Amino acid sequence: MRRIGQFITDAGGWAVASVVAAFLSFGVGLWEHADERSVSAFVFVCLSVPLFWVGAFLAWLKKSRALDVLIGQPKLSLDIVPNEGHYVGKFDFWVRNHSDDAAVNVAVSDIRLRVPETVKLRYRIAEASLGRVADDDRPHWAVRFRRISTVPAREGKELVYRVNGVVGPLHGQDLAQALEACGEGLDFSCAMSIEFSGLGVSARRWKSRFELMYHTVGKDISVQYIDTIALDESAR
Repeated sequence: MRRIGQFITDAGGWAVASVVAAFLSFGVGLWEHADERSVSAFVFVCLSVPLFWVGAFLAWLKKSRALDVLIGQPKLSLDIVPNEGHYVGKFDFWVRNHSDDAAVNVAVSDIRLRVPETVKLRYRIAEASLGRVADDDRPHWAVRFRRISTVPAREGKELVYRVNGVVGPLHGQDLAQALEACGEGLDFSCAMSIEFSGLGVSARRWKSRFELMYHTVGKDISVQYIDTIALDESAR
């Protein structure tokens, strides 16, 4: 049944043209009966053949566009490299271009993380012990990545980020620590996406989606690639 449904979907253009041809033939038949005239087969051929061409073209166009996207689809990956000696965070984030053409205007979506109540409480207690009142009670941490102008073909560049709106000991630097705090002792995951423009055969705007996972055992981060979609498909 799944194959039949896929066939009907893929043949949508031809199906529409066939329905139009059927209505025209029915209309001509009614007119022929009401007017008591016979319509030659040549008229039906003149009506049905162009509609067949239209339907076949629409069905082909759908598959052709899908194939263009598949052929021109670039590949960007997100790598996470431990860097214990780095003063900003425990991990470096790299975006790598596996395509034969450069990727430009590379923008990583902000990651919004809800600040756990336990973190807020520890922060208030620490501030109170110093005789101060905690004044940062924002409900979210916003992880913002710096935009990259160009990632050359077959090369990679580091993603520079900062965690804004933090409370407590994070100091706006460590994404791994923020993910660990959100998990509150359990593994924690969040969505992440990269938008970029391709050059050459992939000259359009693209979006690659990933999932970040913080692992409590080992205290490390892994990334899983989900998919890449064309954002301006309708414009072509």
